[in-house]
Amino acid sequence: MAPDHDMATRAPPPTASPTPTASPTPAAPPTSGAVRSWFACGAVLGLLSVACAALVAHLPDRLLAADGREALRSAVQILGWHAAALLAAALWLREGVARRLVHLAACCFLTGTACFCAGVAVPALGGPHLGRTAPTGGTLLMIGWALLAASAWPTRSAARR
Repeated sequence: MAPDHDMATRAPPPTASPTPTASPTPAAPPTSGAVRSWFACGAVLGLLSVACAALVAHLPDRLLAADGREALRSAVQILGWHAAALLAAALWLREGVARRLVHLAACCFLTGTACFCAGVAVPALGGPHLGRTAPTGGTLLMIGWALLAASAWPTRSAARR
């Protein structure tokens, strides 16, 4: 029997196409630099809130103004809550909804926390009163919460879909 020379040059038979599967799961949205930055800011504020809480618990009374420990506890509480708020804002940014409002809210949280905590902590530690710094910080924090709430409201274009 003669060898079949055509076998060596033939292409292999076509294989059956793979069975159709359900649509692939969407990939996670890319993490932008802004998301990472706000997340890092929230994590740093969280770290600072724990460190400051320990400091407030152990500072000797002679280093504090009258009622200074209670004022510092208030500042530490604001620091901790707004660390969590920045983390939430960073996660909300990943959803891609009302990005400008979320960025503005995060800016208000960070700036407001710094102003409020400095305005409360400096005099509590015996330093000078910083004028309207603490109330300005508190106002910024309230604006940040309002902006974050507004970012969750559906827009007109989303409502029409």
